[in-house]
Formats: sequence, C-alpha cells, structure tokens
Amino acid sequence: MRDLKKNSHPTLRIVILVMILLGVIILVTVDPSKSPWLPKCPIWLATGLYCPGCGSQRAAHALFTGHFAEVFRFNLYLLFAGPYLAALIIERLLLTGKLQQRCRNILEHKYTIYFYLATYCIWFVVRNILKI
Repeated sequence: MRDLKKNSHPTLRIVILVMILLGVIILVTVDPSKSPWLPKCPIWLATGLYCPGCGSQRAAHALFTGHFAEVFRFNLYLLFAGPYLAALIIERLLLTGKLQQRCRNILEHKYTIYFYLATYCIWFVVRNILKI
C-alpha cells in the first residue's frame, strides 16, 4: 500500500480527513433507515444475501447518535472490524516515523490480514444462516 505521507501532497491528507469528517456528519444527521438517497448494499440487492457490511451505515448512525444497543442489532461485525479500520486510517493519515512503521507492521502483517479475511467470511455465512 502507498504511504500517503511520503508519496502525496499534504493537502491530500487534509482532503481525506475532511471527507471522513463529512461522512461522519452525514451519518449523524441522516438516518440511513429512512433516507432514500444513501446507497444500499449491492450484494443484498442482487442476491438477497446479507454481506458482512450490510447494516454498517445504520450501525454507524446508531453509534454516532448514542444508540449503542442498536449497533449490535444492525451489524455486529462493525464493532469487531471498526476499530481495525480506524487504526488503519490513523496509521495512514496521522502517524509518522517509527511509530507508523510499528503500527503498519502489526496492521498489515499477513496473519492480521488472514484473520480479518477469515472472520469476514465466517460472519458472511453465519449471518445468513442465522438471519442476523
């Protein structure tokens, strides 16, 4: 993966952080359950199966608005994978030097990637069998 700190203009990092902030603001102010213009899951629309990401918008909205019990109902996997995604974003956009390299060694280690791929696949099967 490309290092945004070394290979890009500093303005790109600011633009990405602003876009993330705008996404959070949208998820705080707009309820995805009631909004016709927020995107729907293409896997669910095409197959009727729930992917591991299905419900992530609603879960994020519930999390950001303080409805923590609903997060579990909408997407349990987000609570598991969300901190990993946040760590990747922080490592890419905010950290530098040796600390960034140490974090990258953990976050991008092949066993970490295999672990998240395996749990993603397991959650895909489990949530469709149990209709979660």
